[in-house]
Amino acid sequence: MSVFTSEKDNSECVNCHYCNYEILIEERILRDDKLICYRCDYDSELLDQYSEKQQNAIIGYSMRHNLTIEEAIDYQTHCHCCGREEKDGLFSDIAHQYCRARCQDYIEDFRYKCYRDTECKVCYMWQPEEQQEENEEETLDIYDFEGTGEQLRRLRANNPILADETADEYESRIWSLAYKEDEEEEKKMVKVENDINTLLA
Repeated sequence: MSVFTSEKDNSECVNCHYCNYEILIEERILRDDKLICYRCDYDSELLDQYSEKQQNAIIGYSMRHNLTIEEAIDYQTHCHCCGREEKDGLFSDIAHQYCRARCQDYIEDFRYKCYRDTECKVCYMWQPEEQQEENEEETLDIYDFEGTGEQLRRLRANNPILADETADEYESRIWSLAYKEDEEEEKKMVKVENDINTLLA
């Protein structure tokens, strides 16, 4: 990597191997025989714990969604719907992370907001606020008309809205019931698995 004189203040500089950022020669960091800036060094330390395939997915995801590496790791290690930590999930340079198919359905198919709500940097980031509101209204219409899969359809049929309940409160109650059912299902699966392991032992 060649040293050059900065046009700003005539100091000796080099370009970062990864991001091409102009860095002062005395602030350079040598990592794996490459001169890099402090930011890329920090990112490299964060990425070191992951396989090469995972690193490529994280970097691609960060570029696609305009995130820092630290943010991309946070998004790829937490379910985009409920926020559950998924350290061993399948990383993707395109797709968001989900802990189960139902969470993916809630976000991708039924267009619910993720657990980060308005703080999310990848939900609706390409749309103006008016368009978001319009899409949310359309989504609610679709939700009422098409249903949201067998579980939510059954829950709504068996749990009608109460007289003193708002639409948001009803929605929240149905979701709570769905999550409770999911937890009970998971407990049953663990019990069955334990029973099978006991029989095989």
